[in-house]
Amino acid sequence: MVEERYHRQTLIKGWNQDKIDNTSVAVIGSSRLSDFITVDLLSMGFGKIRRIGKSDFFDFEKINPSVKFEQLEESLSCKYAADFLIDDSTIVVDATNDLDSKTYCYLSLSGKPKTFVSASCSERAFEFCINQDLEFLADFHSIEHWENQGNINSAICSAMVCDEIRKRVMPLSEDITLDAYRKEGFKEKKTLPVRILQIGAGATGTFSAVLLAQTNANVTIVDFDFVDESNLGRQFLFYDRVAKNKAEVLAERLKKYNESFKGYNSKVEGNFDTRGFDFIFCNVDNDKARYFINESCKKYNIPLINGGSSIEGGEAMPYIPEKTSCLDCQSGLALRKAINETSTRRGAACFHPSIITSNQIVGALMVDCLQRAIDKSYKKSSYVSGDGIYDEDIKEKCLTECYAK
Repeated sequence: MVEERYHRQTLIKGWNQDKIDNTSVAVIGSSRLSDFITVDLLSMGFGKIRRIGKSDFFDFEKINPSVKFEQLEESLSCKYAADFLIDDSTIVVDATNDLDSKTYCYLSLSGKPKTFVSASCSERAFEFCINQDLEFLADFHSIEHWENQGNINSAICSAMVCDEIRKRVMPLSEDITLDAYRKEGFKEKKTLPVRILQIGAGATGTFSAVLLAQTNANVTIVDFDFVDESNLGRQFLFYDRVAKNKAEVLAERLKKYNESFKGYNSKVEGNFDTRGFDFIFCNVDNDKARYFINESCKKYNIPLINGGSSIEGGEAMPYIPEKTSCLDCQSGLALRKAINETSTRRGAACFHPSIITSNQIVGALMVDCLQRAIDKSYKKSSYVSGDGIYDEDIKEKCLTECYAK
């Protein structure tokens, strides 16, 4: 059901799905940045998506059947491709690391009332700008020496780009727009020889798992929830798997990239045991589960990477026993208060507004947080829509109340 697919989005005050459905977007690029941009546009339900630069990284045609989607296996620099690009596309996104492509795209669109987004990324940084002139593009994009597009940077950049596109198509009252943004510092590791238990296979969990699958990490995913129609707008790998267990489906789909993935239908409770893993990824959506996970990591001395998101942003933070304060103390002891709250939450019964972009960014920040923790750098990373991404120091010691417990 189309209406159910977008249900979480339409709960956001001021959301108008019809405006998104009536917008067509053209994407140029065949690498990872354009892959993630295409995923986000499909998930949000932009009515027509044309892509110049074919890729089979994901099964794009299956993600959202309600979207008219087509890929052209051509380069941009030919008249046929340019006509394909311009034809009734409201928004055009060049997601290549090729300044010639961006120049050709700009000149092809000259004088036409379209939104033009130019984005690039590497394994060390990313940048994008919107509706800028050719001189600005040439000065802004420092891409002459950029290497391959990175996975973490592509995931974050694409989500920010699609968030900015949404703001221009369907602005909300709290929106702050960015016309240009550059971020350096997300250096990616190809090798992560660690055993990870990821708890939660939902919105942030989908993206952290996708990015972990691009490494050699050994990953076990657990979640007791089942795929619902309302999940499909944020959890893009669950197409044609409604009513199946999320952890099992996610692991099955990611074996394409990393055969070590395993998924189990399991629930986090008071006696949850985290032994046998090098890191725990906490991708749950409630503080009661976070509390039990935090306590288990304290008990067994296992590092924890936590992620949480909202409509406007989110954060990722580490808890490294004997190096940082625990997750409960970082929250001001808010987690322990949750264990006394009654909750009937299960899967689709939780109808909080949500959008794919912030979940995607937080999932990527969690993997970056893991990489830095391996290098013994412990920071909290936060994202705010319209502002960007920034790091914060975290306390080294737990609160007195935590020690006294």
